[in-house]
Amino acid sequence: MRAEKAVRYLLANASAVTSLLGETTANGIHPGQAPELALLPLLVVEFVSGQELTTIDATSAFGLNQARMSISAVAKTYPAMKALLEQVRIALNYQRGTFNGVRVVSIIRDSVGPDLRDDDRQLYSQSIDFQVTYQEP
Repeated sequence: MRAEKAVRYLLANASAVTSLLGETTANGIHPGQAPELALLPLLVVEFVSGQELTTIDATSAFGLNQARMSISAVAKTYPAMKALLEQVRIALNYQRGTFNGVRVVSIIRDSVGPDLRDDDRQLYSQSIDFQVTYQEP
């Protein structure tokens, strides 16, 4: 859950992201799944997969882990969804440092999902995946 903590912290503290979330900022970043009646626009942060990376020194004080994280942007219009996803990319890509107590070695964009449209609910969504490499004691 360390990667999720770091990613959510970076998103919640990126002014360009929070300005696009507007009134939903406080509750606009959801772990795992957004509630059915959540206000739009919103972001969903999901852990996809993870692995422990091999280290050169088995007696090292920390180990390296890598998690694939997927961030989905959901909005009422296509341009709003695209703008939000672009700010997510800017907020996360190539970050490194300590965020919310998690020592992040790197965050690198992995892949971008397809544009999705739900005509019944009148919303647009798309996801972007990142590889988050972080230290674990």
